[in-house]
Amino acid sequence: MNVRWLRLYRYEIPVVFLNGEYLCKHALDELLLEQRLKAIENR
Repeated sequence: MNVRWLRLYRYEIPVVFLNGEYLCKHALDELLLEQRLKAIENR
């Protein structure tokens, strides 16, 4: 368990990071996630 993340995001679930970069919290931003995944795929 990452204690730092627990302290930062305990009440913010869900929190989504992709490759160490913050994407969203409280609700999944599907469009943003899809865009970031496509960008990774195209590299």
